[in-house]
Amino acid sequence: MESPAGRTPAPRALPYYVAFSQLLGLTVVAVTGAWLGAYRGGIAWESALQFNVHPLCMIIGLVFLQGDALLVYRVFRNEAKRTTKILHGLLHVLAFVIALVGLVAVFDYHRKKGIADLYSLHSWCGILVFVLFLAQDQVQRVRVRGHPGQRAGPAAGRLRRGRALHPDPRRLEAAPPGGRASALHGLQDADGGRQSQLPVTAEPGRGDGRRGQPCSPGR
Repeated sequence: MESPAGRTPAPRALPYYVAFSQLLGLTVVAVTGAWLGAYRGGIAWESALQFNVHPLCMIIGLVFLQGDALLVYRVFRNEAKRTTKILHGLLHVLAFVIALVGLVAVFDYHRKKGIADLYSLHSWCGILVFVLFLAQDQVQRVRVRGHPGQRAGPAAGRLRRGRALHPDPRRLEAAPPGGRASALHGLQDADGGRQSQLPVTAEPGRGDGRRGQPCSPGR
C-alpha cells in the first residue's frame, strides 16, 4: 500500500461510471449469448455451430475483458503499483487467449466448410483490430522496461524539456559559492538524495570553498 500522503482522491462519480460500464459490458455479453442461443442454434466446437464461438469470444475478450483491463489503474489507483500491474496484465492475457480462441474457431470453420478466408471487409477489420491489440501490448512492454542505460528510481525519467537534472559547470563557475551549494543541494533533493555533488572550487577573493570562512592572507 502507498502512504496516505501519496494517495490521489478518486472522483466522486467514478464508482457510478465503473458500475455502469460493468452493467453495460455484462449486458452486451448476455445479449450476444441469448442471440446465439435463440436464433443461431447455440454454440459447439465439433459441429456446424462452431462459427458461433467466434462472436461470443470476441465480445468477451476484446470488448469486456480488455475494457476492464483499462479500468484497473483508475479503480485501484490507491493500491500498490505492482498489484495493479499484475491484475492489468492478467486481464490482458485472458482477453488475448479468448480472442485467439474466437479466431481459431472461425478459421477452422472455414477450413472444414471449404470457405475462403478473409473475403469480407469485416474479416480484414477484425484482423487489423487483433494486430493492433498485439502491437499495443508490445509497446506497453517496451515502455515498462524502459530504454537501455536508463537509471531506475523515482527520478529516472525526470526530465525538463529534454534536459536532465544535472548542473552546468559553466554556470556553477559564474555563481557565488553559496549559490553553488544551494543549486547542488536542490538537485540532490530533487533526485532523491542520489545525485552526486560536484566539488565547489574556490575563487580568488571569495573564500576557500568553505562556507562562511574566507581565505587567510597567508594562503
